[in-house]
Amino acid sequence: MTNAGIGTRLITLLTVIVPIMELYNGLALAEDFAWGKMELKPDGVLFHVTASEDSPVLSVPRFQNPVKGVFLKSDAEQKELRLKPGIKSWDIVLPAKLSGPVTVVMDTVGAPRGTQEPMVFRADVNGILTLPAHGAIVHGEKLRYEPQPHKNTVGYWQNPEDWCEWKIELKGTQRYEVFILQGCGKGHGGSEVNLFAGTKRLNFKVEDTGHFQNFQRRSLGMVELDSVTCQSLKLVPVRKSKGAVMDVRRIELVVHKD
Repeated sequence: MTNAGIGTRLITLLTVIVPIMELYNGLALAEDFAWGKMELKPDGVLFHVTASEDSPVLSVPRFQNPVKGVFLKSDAEQKELRLKPGIKSWDIVLPAKLSGPVTVVMDTVGAPRGTQEPMVFRADVNGILTLPAHGAIVHGEKLRYEPQPHKNTVGYWQNPEDWCEWKIELKGTQRYEVFILQGCGKGHGGSEVNLFAGTKRLNFKVEDTGHFQNFQRRSLGMVELDSVTCQSLKLVPVRKSKGAVMDVRRIELVVHKD
């Protein structure tokens, strides 16, 4: 085969391989751990467990995806396994007295994405910029992303020094109405929070929604932003009222049309 032919075949291979690797954002398609091997799939992750003990807790990497379910591959009923999200890793609680190697299935919303690089969000064709909980970068002691279906939120906001942000990319200068989808337990409302978008600030009080996972959408007000000074949006508590600040599932910036 000529050098030109080899080069053409290499280019063809790269056009297939590079998008696949970008899909997983730096995660190895198969990676070894002390407990066994992790295998990435287009719509989830397989954890092939070869080393386990009675009532083990399987510690796995944290992903930037909501999780639809976690169960044993051998379980025809797909009984849900408990997922405990940590700040740097997630723990899966396995059944007691497992016999032999097992495979744990974690179904994700979208292709599994690691946390090596922050996600950057842009407005859709309707001018709506959606910032989901799984794309937040968290800072602090306890704050984390909780991927379970009934949560899918930035939560554990017990320390008022903790804060989070989203990386965004805007086009030109636009006036936006800012919406938040937040939940807050009964009796825990009233915390004061600042939303920073570039050099602009919106101050608001957290509303009591009756439960931290009872999410309600509310407007925080209007703000004019430009692509030069605004590359991130931050939520920073000013004052915590009770046990926790709030849970946040989503923020939306909607272009305001006069």
